Amino acid sequence: MSIQPKGINFEDLRLINESVENFCTPILILNKWDLLNEDDKDRINKNIKVQLKKFTWLKILRISALTKKGLNKFSTTLDEINLQLNNRVDTSDLNLYFRELWVANPPHPFRGRRAKLKYVTQYDTEPPSFSFNLSSRIPKNYISFIENMLRKDHNFKNIALKIKVKT
Repeated sequence: MSIQPKGINFEDLRLINESVENFCTPILILNKWDLLNEDDKDRINKNIKVQLKKFTWLKILRISALTKKGLNKFSTTLDEINLQLNNRVDTSDLNLYFRELWVANPPHPFRGRRAKLKYVTQYDTEPPSFSFNLSSRIPKNYISFIENMLRKDHNFKNIALKIKVKT
């Protein structure tokens, strides 16, 4: 039997966006995965990659509630996310890391001014919240770069992060 999967719809995208804007960590669960043929699975995976390109960090679980396939990953995923949510990085480590990153990949000047990093601190967990104190503003794409580097190098792989930039 083959079903016609719809993939991610407008409402799903709205919920994901709203969750992230409120610093909640969504988990995308694709149920009835066992009923799909390989072509449908490939198509859905490609559509998800396109539709969620700004949420590449989002955890996606493919399960079958009926056969219980993949359900064991759910509790493991919750444990991983809980660890990431409670992860704290020392201020000295953050500052050293971002000073090196700033030298290697400085932000482009914003309105003719080149920003200097004064200091960085993690001021909260759940969600992990960071404050960047700068001499002037930086482009939005550099804030995304900072967020991606935090995810990659400090075990915040599948959670929403809160980043404040102060000038």
